[in-house]
Amino acid sequence: MKHVLNIPIEYVHAFNSLDPCSMCPISCRRDIIEGLFSDVSKADIYRRNLQKTYVSQLDELINPTSTSMSAASNLVRIGFPSADVENTDVVSEAKAQLKKLATSLQASKAITTDANALNHINDLQDRIKQALDPK
Repeated sequence: MKHVLNIPIEYVHAFNSLDPCSMCPISCRRDIIEGLFSDVSKADIYRRNLQKTYVSQLDELINPTSTSMSAASNLVRIGFPSADVENTDVVSEAKAQLKKLATSLQASKAITTDANALNHINDLQDRIKQALDPK
């Protein structure tokens, strides 16, 4: 078996045969979200923590803190290109994802009977509300 950069040649051919459209960020993100939030009412503590982290990361994209902005300015100082995320589709996509998630959580809330799961859903809804309307 031949190798390219220590990667078996079969893997290289398999990678090259993939449909690039199936690997685009939006479809990947959709797959991740569907998996991560597939059954919110039955999520274990690890999945709940991942769900909270996902919402927090989207919040950070929409409402960057001074810490993240200063970190970004430090990267610019050492030669990385600047990215004005506020004036891109990133913010629009993040808001759309949070709105879709809020709708999905509301539907899950209606059929959830477990108290821990209900508390978790309420917490996620509060975080989403705060992210979309930070006052």
